[in-house]
Amino acid sequence: MQVDLLLRVGLLALRRMAVPRYRTKFSKKTFTQHQHLLALALKELKKTSYRGLVDELEDSKAVDRHLQLPRTPHFTTPQKFLARTQPKWLNLLLTRLVQLVTGTIHAALDATCWRLRAASTHYLNRVGQRIEVRDTWKSSDLFDVPTGLFVTTRGKAGRRMESNDLIALVDAAGGVVEVYADGAYDTNANWRGLKQRRIRAYINHKMGKSAPGDRHYTARTSAFHRKNADPLGWQGHYRYRTRIEGAYHAMKALLGDHIPGQSRWMKERYRLNKYWAYDLQRVARRHARSLGLRGRRRGCLLNRAAGGEDA
Repeated sequence: MQVDLLLRVGLLALRRMAVPRYRTKFSKKTFTQHQHLLALALKELKKTSYRGLVDELEDSKAVDRHLQLPRTPHFTTPQKFLARTQPKWLNLLLTRLVQLVTGTIHAALDATCWRLRAASTHYLNRVGQRIEVRDTWKSSDLFDVPTGLFVTTRGKAGRRMESNDLIALVDAAGGVVEVYADGAYDTNANWRGLKQRRIRAYINHKMGKSAPGDRHYTARTSAFHRKNADPLGWQGHYRYRTRIEGAYHAMKALLGDHIPGQSRWMKERYRLNKYWAYDLQRVARRHARSLGLRGRRRGCLLNRAAGGEDA
């Protein structure tokens, strides 16, 4: 991934989303929030530490050309910016980035786990240890199939189930017209909620070929009969769910699967920063043309931006 393209598209996207340059009028105004966000994305893509990020900012000509930093920041500056940024704001940033590229969302839902240990999987296998469920941080995500971007996401402990997150993720994304999911999301509440929102759903049934035992919930039962009436058409749509698994593999291969942080809120911030970096590089590689053609100046929807040490 070329740093020059990433920074150029990233600055364009942040301007299109009307992200404020500074948090408040009382900010120091040494660095902008745009510079902080792009520096954090660069840190994830380079798989480096905060000290290594400072070296990258000093040596990169693309950084001098696009970010135009007034001086080299201290290595704790982006760290403190991330610590003071609200996870909800970072999640909103993902949603607004996808809305620049597309207006309708064909959503695939799934969940993945992130490791909390810094040791690699190869080392754990060599010493005879295995990763327990309590050693992971789970992420339940809504993924847009046509664009290949993560729209919104929710993090939780590794032992918690993800089926209760479907309606919350759909409401947070907005503009969802279809949902593809596996049997983990096959609950009466999810079927009823999607029917009320007039969203077409392709969710695999847990009970296989047998009829649903719940005849009182017509949404789930009608979906079951629709699946049996047109099995080929159902499978043709349901296979879109596998796109999110490929995106998980690509993101972990690109950014790693380790989430640092001691507290729950810091884990969320580091996790969301990975999703921000992945979506940004995806937009730069695949959707830069659409971003330039379809981008419009919007109202300042991200008005509760969190600033950092110098923002």
